[in-house]
Amino acid sequence: MADKTNKYEKRIQQLEGELSGFKSAVAELKILNEIAVAAGKEVSIDQTLKLILNKTVNAVNAEHGAILLVSENQEVFKTFIKQENESKIRKSPHIGEHITGWVLLNNKSLIVKDLSKDQRFKTSEDEKEIIKSLICSPIWYEGRIIGVLQMINKRSDKGWHLSFTDNDLTLLSIISVQAGQLIKNSELQLISYEKKKEAEVARLETEKLQELDRIKTNFFTNLSHEFRTPLTLILGPLEKLMDQKNYSEEQIILIYKNANKLLKLINQLLDLSSLDAGKMKLDLEKEDIVRFIKVMASSFQPLAEIKNINLTFSSSVEALPVLFDKDKIEKILNNLLINAIKFTNNGQIIISVSNEFQFINNNKYFELIVEDTGSGIPSEKIKNIFERFFTDNNEIAQPGTGIGLALAKELIELHHGFISVESELNKGTRFKVLLPLEDEYYKNLGMEIPGEEKVIKKTNAESLKPKTVQEVDQEEPSLVLIVEDNDDIRKFIKESIDQTMRIIESPDGKDGLEKAFINIPDLVISDVLMPEMNGI
Repeated sequence: MADKTNKYEKRIQQLEGELSGFKSAVAELKILNEIAVAAGKEVSIDQTLKLILNKTVNAVNAEHGAILLVSENQEVFKTFIKQENESKIRKSPHIGEHITGWVLLNNKSLIVKDLSKDQRFKTSEDEKEIIKSLICSPIWYEGRIIGVLQMINKRSDKGWHLSFTDNDLTLLSIISVQAGQLIKNSELQLISYEKKKEAEVARLETEKLQELDRIKTNFFTNLSHEFRTPLTLILGPLEKLMDQKNYSEEQIILIYKNANKLLKLINQLLDLSSLDAGKMKLDLEKEDIVRFIKVMASSFQPLAEIKNINLTFSSSVEALPVLFDKDKIEKILNNLLINAIKFTNNGQIIISVSNEFQFINNNKYFELIVEDTGSGIPSEKIKNIFERFFTDNNEIAQPGTGIGLALAKELIELHHGFISVESELNKGTRFKVLLPLEDEYYKNLGMEIPGEEKVIKKTNAESLKPKTVQEVDQEEPSLVLIVEDNDDIRKFIKESIDQTMRIIESPDGKDGLEKAFINIPDLVISDVLMPEMNGI
């Protein structure tokens, strides 16, 4: 009977041992599954390493741990430590040094139950103080070691120091094999992500280049059309005039109108070129901006009436003296009004100046608005309308170069102002321009303000004396120097000048400069773009 009892007890113990083993195996599989599932969601290698480290530290009840990956040059480790405060543990040790180096060189796992008694390793006093026991395992991938997984100081649930067990080392070895695959998967995911990112950047660059190519093609197509039309209307009547003695005033007006249109287009291109080169400056004058805009608006009335447009001007103030560049404000308004008239039929255009001043960065601005009831701008096009040479492909009936609004915006910015647009398709468009109100704004920028006292150098006091009638009669006619490389234009300028003046000519900038020094002309008329030396 006793024999049977002993036999049953041994069997129970055996079954309990097997059950314990099964429980350990299940626990290990659970840990491995948790690591695999969680790490599979991470793209960053750093996040994957931290996840593996945290899960492993908890699985073996370690105080802290580290993952050390072999560097690219195979000479040192790249260290990832869980606790930020473990600064006394050496980081990035050379391979062959320290305990982790031993694991790498010997290609096997290691358990140290009491570091203070282990004579195999040279460790500092700080490390001996911190490290009581440890386990290390190589991280394998495709038959080679890519790093080391290390756990330091096993603790009980109550915080007592314990020694790591062989079971802990076995679990660490299994996790290390899995870690190798997960780390490489993260690296491959990162490479894949970077390649996708590069591909996306390349795609966007390609689209950008295609868009630029489209804009360039449209620009030159539209530009050639814009040049060809007025040239045809100039050359056609001229050919008729050459074939017949009689000519009509209507033909002359047609030539003049289209020549001006062509000149305006060329001037816009030159303005853009000057803006790019940083050569365009403001010529500020203190004038009543309300009166200036009102006069300009009235000049567009005939054009508006042709399209049955009711063009009105309003202002909340009778007068508003401000500093502005007349020429550039005229170009801004021209482009905004031409754009409004172009896309409005049988509607209304309102130009208004408001005294509801706005503050931006502690500076006061007044408001100019050009609003129409025209066709409006598609929402997807609004962000592009101030880009140079941008045209709406769908507006075949309203061709253009895409220069006007871009030039207007850049001239407004030259004034240190702002422009914005609101539009609704088939309902209309509203452009709002903000320009500096106070003189102090331009003064603070160091710009020259008209009306301020200037010191005039007097090189010769006698030259300021009034001359007698006899002296005036004896004076030589004024001397004019014409510097122009185009013979026909030079001839045209010469014929347009008062014939009582003396004229000298020069075909290029270099020759013109020499003649200017020799002859000291009273007036120089010069082209800008010329061979040898430009006119600037």
